[in-house]
Amino acid sequence: MYRSRFSSVFVLLISILFSPSAIADERNPGDIEVNVWGLSKHIESPPKGHKWNEINSGIGLRRYFQSPIEVKSLETFITADSMIHNSTGGRLISGGVGAQYPVTSIGDAKILVGGAAGIFSYENRFTRKTHTGLGGYPFLALRYSDVITMTVTVGYIPKIRMNGLETYPAVFLFISVPIR
Repeated sequence: MYRSRFSSVFVLLISILFSPSAIADERNPGDIEVNVWGLSKHIESPPKGHKWNEINSGIGLRRYFQSPIEVKSLETFITADSMIHNSTGGRLISGGVGAQYPVTSIGDAKILVGGAAGIFSYENRFTRKTHTGLGGYPFLALRYSDVITMTVTVGYIPKIRMNGLETYPAVFLFISVPIR
């Protein structure tokens, strides 16, 4: 089962990576990216009797807009994502806003720091419940521009307890490529 999911994600990544895209260093209002979700690594062991699904296949869109605050190089966006298999094997649907800021450049690469927040619907197959609520995550991203432009984002979900529920702390990864 993992092999077929991995193969599907791999084929999707390869097709996106070799599609034509611009080599822009920064995102402008109106630019759109495709997010290809991939992996997670959990900080704690799963609940007894369960196993983490750390191949989190999914896809989403990110559209950039004019920042409401005047900060040079700040990139603001709205995002919508759907994960077919989250860490418990269920679905995740999210939508929200975020921002990222380039902190340094190394050759053809930029390192960005940012965060996103919004509403999440998370199907927890361990508990057999779907939870909907507000959430967010900080992230670091590496944007590489050469023949193609792609951004690798690594985010963090902290452990949060609220109203008898708690998150599973994890580090996750997805790749974004612009649509032109």
